[in-house]
Amino acid sequence: MSRFQGKGVQWDGYVVRVVLADDNGSIRSIYNAATLLVKMHTSDQEGVMGADLGLSISEAALVENKETLDLLHAGDHI
Repeated sequence: MSRFQGKGVQWDGYVVRVVLADDNGSIRSIYNAATLLVKMHTSDQEGVMGADLGLSISEAALVENKETLDLLHAGDHI
């Protein structure tokens, strides 16, 4: 996996939804405080409903990016 470390990616998709973790205070919520579900613009699973990509957001990243995440709505192009 080290060959991917420090590498960037570009992708094009639409917000399906932002899901906040319910278990605040647990060790799990520190590493996965929210999930951003994305449907890719060019999906490799045509005709399949739902997200193609789930981005796990840590508690620290959630706090740092809360204003941006609060602005995201289903269908937003990202």
